[in-house]
Order: sequence, then structure tokens, then C-alpha cells
Amino acid sequence: MAEQLIDILREESESEHVAFTEFALLYKKDEDILYCFFEGNECKKYYALRIKYITEKLFYDFSCGGKESVLKAYNLITAKKEYEINRILFFIDRDFDQTHISKDIYMTPYYSIENFYTSVEALIEILKNEFNLKEENPDFMTAIDLYKKLQSEFHKRTLIINSWLASQHDIRKDKGIKTHLNIDQYLEKYFKRIVNEDLNSLSDFSDLNDVDFIENNIFINSPKVAKQSLNRKIGIFKKSVTQKAFRGKFELRFLVSFLNRLKDEICKKKPNLFTKKYKCNLRFEYINALSVLTQYAETTTCLTKYLKGFKTNTKKHNQTLLADS
Repeated sequence: MAEQLIDILREESESEHVAFTEFALLYKKDEDILYCFFEGNECKKYYALRIKYITEKLFYDFSCGGKESVLKAYNLITAKKEYEINRILFFIDRDFDQTHISKDIYMTPYYSIENFYTSVEALIEILKNEFNLKEENPDFMTAIDLYKKLQSEFHKRTLIINSWLASQHDIRKDKGIKTHLNIDQYLEKYFKRIVNEDLNSLSDFSDLNDVDFIENNIFINSPKVAKQSLNRKIGIFKKSVTQKAFRGKFELRFLVSFLNRLKDEICKKKPNLFTKKYKCNLRFEYINALSVLTQYAETTTCLTKYLKGFKTNTKKHNQTLLADS
């Protein structure tokens, strides 16, 4: 009950109306400042660095408290002619949604921003900069191979739960149900220690491969998923790049777990899997991973293109539009 109250209060403090009110009070027509609307405060940990670097501008940020609230804020703002849309940015996660979104809104091509952190390319940068591993070093490839192997196995073991959650998304969308599954709360114990100490195996995910167990022991009050719907999702995911399509928070927890086990192994006096000891002073924790590892996360071409659209000086941009009209 207390956790539900906290969620309600958080939603009330981070709603599209609160965000819009803050925006309206701060908005100044003649200043070359950007206004950025995010789903939540966590998003800024990924986007802030990229917005500043690519647009070269100052920006105000507004937390809306969810994807739908960002879209509602967008509708509130675009309904009023006094706001210049070429100075206002909106950022949302794709989640399990395939709905087309306005070009004025940036939607991640992957499930969420967390997926940007978990690619092999991102790991390569972490290994080079935090573990001081050189790409020509055999230990570098050992670490990469271990990651690929364990990530592939992790995706096999979480295929059912991701497919079931994707099916739940469809049910909510089709029936217009606004329910919260409290995924992180109910599944927390399964994702606390994903990679085992040997850096060669994973913890037990058998419960999450049993749909009956998921529906009757974990998400008791959720709608039942039809077998045909579940199988369709499984088929879609098997054809996709699961690192990009699976739930981002699961993917990030895997990365953090792997990095901790890697640090334990590679930094000890006599490693079992590596030729020598290496140093790493960075602490890997899920709670601050988005901010600590943001410089290593992937920056997609579509995000760069979206942000470059706001690099143009606002006044010059407006004059160009007038000249073209």
C-alpha cells in the first residue's frame, strides 16, 4: 500500500501538467535555449551529455513521469501557437511499441535508453578505458567472448518473460487498460545476481520460463496471455536483435552483473580466466549505471540527426522558414 502511494505521489509530481506549467513559466521567446521533455529524471543521465555536445546549447529539462505523459505534454504545447516547436525536444522510449511517432519526438530505435549501454561496442569502450585493456591483448578478446556467450545465454533464458511482458503491453493497448505490473518489484530477486562467480554461467531463471508460474505466482492479478499471442511474440523476438528489443532494465542489470564479476576475476592476484591481473577503480552499481557509464553508451545515428535539427540558431531558422514560405 505504501509503495502504491509513493507511485501515485511520484506521478502527481511528474505529470504532463506539472511539466507544462514549469515549462510555461520558464519559456522565453527571444532566448536561444532548448526545452527538453523526458519520461523521467533518469533519462537525463543519458541525453544531457549528447544534447549539450551536439546542439551546443543550454537547455531546461522537464520530467513528465512516463511515456504517455510526454506525448500529452507534446499535445498541450503544439496546441498553442506561441511556442516555437523548433526549440522544444521530446524524448520517449520505444518499449514494446511499434506505433509511428511524430518527427518532432525522438523515440529510441531500441526498447529503451538502457539498451544503448549494453552493446558489445559499449563494452569495448568500458574495457579500454576502465580496465585499461588493449584491443590487441588476448585478454581483451577473452572478456568480449565471455560477454557475448553469457549475453546470448541470458537472452535465451529471458525470452519467455520478455515475450509475456510484450503480450501484456498489447493487452493493455488493445483494451485500454492502465495497469502497472510493478515489474522491477516482483522480479527483483531474479536479476540481483545474474552472472555467477565463475564468470562462465548464469543464475537460475527457470521460474521465468514457466508461463503458469509467472501468471499464478508472480503477476497474480495480471490478465492471462493466450498461448497463440505468446508464441507470436516469441517468433518475432527470435528474428530480432534481442539486445535491442528486450526490456532495457533487464539488459542493464545483466551488464552491471557481468562487469562486477569481471572485476572480481580480472583484478585478483592470480586470475583463472586471464593471463594477468588488471586494475579497475570504478564501482559498478545498477542504481547509478546510467550516469557513471553514459560516456560509453551508444549514440545512434537517428539521435544525432534529431539533435542536429536543433543546432541551428532559432532566429535564423525562423527567418529561413519565412523566406521559404
